[in-house]
Amino acid sequence: MTAGSSVPSSGYIPALDGLRFVAFFLVFLHHSFYTPLDGLSYFQGNMWFGVELFFLLSGFLITRLLLVERRETGRISWKRYGLRRILRIWPLYFAMILVFSATGWFNFEDNYWPHFLSFITFTNNIHSAFSGWPNAPVISPLWTISSEEQFYLVLPFLAGLAVVSRRAFLGVAAAWLIVALVFRFVFILEDVPYPAIWVFTPAKPEALLAGVVMAVFERQMLVWRWKWLAIAALTAVSVWILFFTGLLWEPGWHQAFLYFGSAGLAAAMLWAVLSTPILSAPLGWRPIAYLGRISFGLYVFHRLAMYLADWLVPQIYDRDAVSANGWVVDDPWVWIQGFVLVFAVTVVFAALSYQFLEKPFLKLKTRFEFIEGRPV
Repeated sequence: MTAGSSVPSSGYIPALDGLRFVAFFLVFLHHSFYTPLDGLSYFQGNMWFGVELFFLLSGFLITRLLLVERRETGRISWKRYGLRRILRIWPLYFAMILVFSATGWFNFEDNYWPHFLSFITFTNNIHSAFSGWPNAPVISPLWTISSEEQFYLVLPFLAGLAVVSRRAFLGVAAAWLIVALVFRFVFILEDVPYPAIWVFTPAKPEALLAGVVMAVFERQMLVWRWKWLAIAALTAVSVWILFFTGLLWEPGWHQAFLYFGSAGLAAAMLWAVLSTPILSAPLGWRPIAYLGRISFGLYVFHRLAMYLADWLVPQIYDRDAVSANGWVVDDPWVWIQGFVLVFAVTVVFAALSYQFLEKPFLKLKTRFEFIEGRPV
């Protein structure tokens, strides 16, 4: 156990599965039918922050495992690392892309092949940055997989550098942030529209980098006597940046600093969960941890469930309760019913995927793990 912490220094932490579910639920709320209540609608509009929490957790957890491997063996096996990432991500990801492309569910119009190739080559975030979102709402959120896969290419280097020289590691991280700011300033000055900054990894590395930094300095962060003051201050500043400077899709100079707020709030949440059982215990509760365990499937399937609900809700409920665009629900009771319906369908899809598609590959993945990770 790490001094002053309620979690072990390596291995599986159930509460972080729970935090993964929180990340998914925020994204789900953001993409869900919008409510008739202005305050809650504004809150929904900013819950893209869940993607940043996903990114931070990925950076933290994978770096954590790589650091143990590097310290214990003196090296990081790129082969084992690559196979672990492939076995975790590729089966469900490619199944989703290929099956739905083959069935014609994705309407890419005249740009089918550029969009399709960008998905199968993990460059969709780059393609979307400069060509706009594909006309395929079921899979458009999967740009995040491209962004993560690109970051995974440099993650072993960052972890290895952190073991050799933390000062050099921080220098590289700081240099990347400077480059990211340069990209953003250029995009803003040239009026490059949304979603360029949001999806272009070189221009928005904060959340992933913050996860890596937290893994490198985890012990120091957990024993620091002023940590709760730091968590409170980080939360306050991040919330202000995230909720009161401007919206994700609005042009403006807030785009240069907005993602420091989202990464900061994600970091504060992780830091707090790692620091006290008051937060880690409920998040580690078995049902919540299970939902976090299947969170990849929840994320992959949630827009499919919403796509079905977009067709089903006007059929099941009073059509007058659903606005013309099919996503803004005027009746709060209809909104609640639709929300529960979509969430339940998403959980069923994800649970079936986890049991019958993902689990065989996850069992194979354990053969390439250096330390025991999440139970399959």
